[in-house]
Amino acid sequence: AVGSHRHYPGIWLDGFTVQNCSFTRILGPAVHSMGVTNFVLCGCQASEMSGIIYAAHSSGRIAGNTVMNSTQDGIWLYEDTDYEVIDNVVSGSAREGVNVFRSRVRIVGNAITNSGNCAVFVNSQSQVEIANCSLNGAKMHGVCALGESEVNVSETTIA
Repeated sequence: AVGSHRHYPGIWLDGFTVQNCSFTRILGPAVHSMGVTNFVLCGCQASEMSGIIYAAHSSGRIAGNTVMNSTQDGIWLYEDTDYEVIDNVVSGSAREGVNVFRSRVRIVGNAITNSGNCAVFVNSQSQVEIANCSLNGAKMHGVCALGESEVNVSETTIA
């Protein structure tokens, strides 16, 4: 629905904000952040779509959003991203609540419930900090880490 949909090496968009928006029944993710520095996604609501954000080759902050019944991953941070994911509610994702691939991510104060696979999935050479989160009702794992990743979990409830 919104965002930068391509990344060209060496060419960056500096600063992009999506704030207080509502997204419903969109085929793909609500927002794309590709090749963006200082990206901000805050105060938005998304339901019945493939996720609220797909990000690659970008950095920023995802805060205070609500994602309900995603048909894929609630939040997907893919390939060379550096994000803070703070105080979001992600419920009923068909796959992962938060999916991290080859990225650096700080996940703090999130409530992630009823994920089809894992609440937080960390794959392939990622560095992830998870703190003060509630990860409940995932069908497989609260946190799953693969492929030379570094994950630090603190003060988090997994049920």
